[in-house]
Amino acid sequence: MATQVATVPAKLTDVGAIAVIDDAFFPVKADRLPEVEREAVLALLNKMEDKGAVEDFASRGFDKEKCVSSPDDALDALTDPDRGLGLAFAALSVASESLTEMIQERLRVRQIVSSMRAASGREVLEITPDAKMPDLNGHQLVFIDYYLEGSKGDGTRAENIAKQIELSRKEESPQQIVLMSSYEKVRAFRANFRKAAGIDGSAFCFVAKPDLDEAWKVRAHLEMFVRAMPYSRSIGAYINAAKANMKKAQDDLAGLLDDLDLGDFAYLQKQALGADGHPLGDYLSWLLSSHLASLAFEHDLRKEQAAVDAMNFDESLVSAAEPSTVVATFYHSALFARNQGPLGPHPRARADDPAAEVPLVQLGDVFVDEDRTKAIVILNAACDLAFAPTPERPPDKETSVLVVKGKPIAVREDPRKPPETATHGVEHGSEVYRIEWDFASYKTIPLGELQQNLTQQGYQLSNRDRLRPLYGLKLQREFGNHILRVGPPIMPPVHMPMRGEIFQWNDEAMTSLGVLNQDELFASWFKGQMTIRITPSIASRLRSAVQELLTATRRRLADLEAGEQDGAAKKVIASLKPKVEATEKALNEDQRWIELLGDHELPPTLKKMAGLATLSIVRGEGWPSPSGPAIILQITDPKPEAEITSGSAKA
Repeated sequence: MATQVATVPAKLTDVGAIAVIDDAFFPVKADRLPEVEREAVLALLNKMEDKGAVEDFASRGFDKEKCVSSPDDALDALTDPDRGLGLAFAALSVASESLTEMIQERLRVRQIVSSMRAASGREVLEITPDAKMPDLNGHQLVFIDYYLEGSKGDGTRAENIAKQIELSRKEESPQQIVLMSSYEKVRAFRANFRKAAGIDGSAFCFVAKPDLDEAWKVRAHLEMFVRAMPYSRSIGAYINAAKANMKKAQDDLAGLLDDLDLGDFAYLQKQALGADGHPLGDYLSWLLSSHLASLAFEHDLRKEQAAVDAMNFDESLVSAAEPSTVVATFYHSALFARNQGPLGPHPRARADDPAAEVPLVQLGDVFVDEDRTKAIVILNAACDLAFAPTPERPPDKETSVLVVKGKPIAVREDPRKPPETATHGVEHGSEVYRIEWDFASYKTIPLGELQQNLTQQGYQLSNRDRLRPLYGLKLQREFGNHILRVGPPIMPPVHMPMRGEIFQWNDEAMTSLGVLNQDELFASWFKGQMTIRITPSIASRLRSAVQELLTATRRRLADLEAGEQDGAAKKVIASLKPKVEATEKALNEDQRWIELLGDHELPPTLKKMAGLATLSIVRGEGWPSPSGPAIILQITDPKPEAEITSGSAKA
């Protein structure tokens, strides 16, 4: 019987209750300010002379007398989410930096909560960190601010609250914990926060508060979380089952090992390996790791796997620009058998044996230099390199070892399009590399001279990784163009930083509106196709650019209508009016901007984005001018830092 997957909610209102935990829910009060700043603020309230500030307070229900009698209420009125900042805030901000930060942060959170209520049609529970934590079972989304004691904290308080919520959660109560912060640096802390709180990765997300600064962005994130909820349950069940199965598999394999006697090992070495000379330890590691994987993933886990198999992530669920480094770790392990040890003779060769002068290598052995500037791979057929320190199959020092050179390239440092034959997903420390193989550099080295040759070229021989058989055969097939085709696996996607620039075209001139640098813009290369990830912050900049274009187009239209209308002017007016109407409509439709989020294929020529008539995307420079007013997002390879100047005009 097929395993059922939870149905994705049809609309945002299907989400359950929402809770937000933030110290910004504490009202603004004068006694929370440093003494000197408090006195300055109260003095300004007592003698408010700025006419605009007085009118601003009055519009909020606070005349001069009430500002003096109820200063705390007057200050907190400046955080009204329906009004935003005003002239009263501007007048008071000169007296207190602490008050400025307090009002801005409280207003931001109140606006986010107001947008959540409007988007979901549900009440949002506001919780201060000092409050006794209520039962949040039934609250499918719980947002927690990282700094619950101001920016001077270290996140420990938020971790403890998240841990308390997770421990109190009932198994049948699905819940997504969303860490949020006004500080982008917190994104780097999210993994440690999740582990400290004991939350499964499938039930945890991070979102920056600046990515929630408009109602449409809040709606977009809520919709993403709603779509993620059913996946979260199934993936969480899979992860928990996998962890349990791995522990059980370890015990089961240990029990099997206890049942092996010396005769079994002798049988494996004598019958299975025979005269091929393959080392018994290497063979046992392969045999045991294969059985361990079988015990862990091919038995009781199939039920949970079926639910994950049925998933289809056809829409973006999270706003991060690139995948976590854990993905790179998994890919590296899928590609390579790690830590094969130093290059040396056959393990069974004696010191006085001629075989001790011959290194044992295998198909797919990869050596790199210390600085990761070059690499080399062995591409002989596995059987050609097999030998044993026995008369039946002695090594031949003249055996030609086929080697191909390559260049390890850190993806972040060089995001250009890689060749089809590159090996991706190579992990070293915190960096992810690809190795671009230069097939034209191939040569053969006599087996007896291999170790000396590699040493002279500066390769590290103290350890190596080995391409797993499928990937070694794939590279070998690509190199040799064999007729016998081994179905190659799909290589993992490559993520690379890019440079974007936003241009405005208004039929008269092309103007740059700013640069998106490579720390905020990433492209993915997969199956010969390059896509760009539009995050909420990028979409917000594009929306602002369209708003600016609309203002300029309205101004031009008004000037034309007020002036002498000859035939040419009438023609321009007739063409601009529908564009102004279409742009106004697009700016007011949140769904269009929500649909803009996610991955977009990079076209060679101008291409409209998400049905927005005035917004286009293009890959590279030298594109033709669009017809009519337009905003263009141009994507190019990163430039050296010295060449990146925000606001430079397009030639």
